[in-house]
Amino acid sequence: MPNQQRLLSLLVVGVVAAVLSCGPLAESAFGANYISIDIAEAHNGVYTVAVNKAGEVAGSAAFLRHSDGTLEVFSVFNAANSSVWDMNEAGEIVGHYGNGNGHAFLRSADGTIANIDPPGATWAYAIGMSSHGTVVGGSSAGNYIRARDGSYTMFSADFLYPYCINDSGVVAGRAGAENKSGFTRAADGTVTQFDLPPAARYIVMGPGCIDDQGNIVATYGDSDNNAHGFIRRVDGSLTMIELPRWTSTEASSVDGHGVVVGSVWSSQTGKGQGFLYNPDGSVQMFHAPSSHHDTMAARIDGREHIVGTYLHADGTLHGYLRTR
Repeated sequence: MPNQQRLLSLLVVGVVAAVLSCGPLAESAFGANYISIDIAEAHNGVYTVAVNKAGEVAGSAAFLRHSDGTLEVFSVFNAANSSVWDMNEAGEIVGHYGNGNGHAFLRSADGTIANIDPPGATWAYAIGMSSHGTVVGGSSAGNYIRARDGSYTMFSADFLYPYCINDSGVVAGRAGAENKSGFTRAADGTVTQFDLPPAARYIVMGPGCIDDQGNIVATYGDSDNNAHGFIRRVDGSLTMIELPRWTSTEASSVDGHGVVVGSVWSSQTGKGQGFLYNPDGSVQMFHAPSSHHDTMAARIDGREHIVGTYLHADGTLHGYLRTR
């Protein structure tokens, strides 16, 4: 399994029968509407990690919220543990299931679930997916790209850890034995590693880390474990995303228009907010109502649907969908 950052931690409690609730929060903020997504028996809280342009949301406890507001919890081969990592525009979902390293799965839009471990693998995970249904992941047999027709392209697993894939077939992830570098793999198989600033001690990424132009968003941590978000442009240049007055800035996802979503955190208050970073450099801060100013943003789509997790004033974790 790849390392998991705070926004994308999916230590999922298996839910066979769940009581679901989903409704608007008490207020809206910054002209946006917020919908809380809750699963009563998800005692570790609800993490929403993927959203598409139709407004469908997927996340921990293996759930899917349809665009009409219907919530569905699904079982992956009756496994005690299952994690959702990504969802595309067709509503197809990928993730992993089972104890330990587990196995990769693909859930089709009609609800059919298939194991997609590559041939010869004893364990696997599926972490990213393009809108065409191409899946990227890792396994005991190596890293893999699974095409929509079910064919596999294997590539080196020597200190390469894929996280995301765009519609052009470009893969991005972290690299290096010390986890201090990133990499891209072009559709023709060419792998390019890139270095981070000298202060970097590790790099974290998520399934929404690359846009269709090949720009990458990610975060590195320094020796004090403070986070620094950045954009790696197609030309190889880095644009730092660091917001004043905040101790840490995490860049989580980028949409097709170059809008980045992420979260900030203050060591003084112990609280955080979400942010939108626009291509012109302007920033919009936001937090879910009733969140007690502790909102984490995980993913954005091309219509500025944003999903993530917020901490309620009573100490409970809830998923949310933010719409304009």
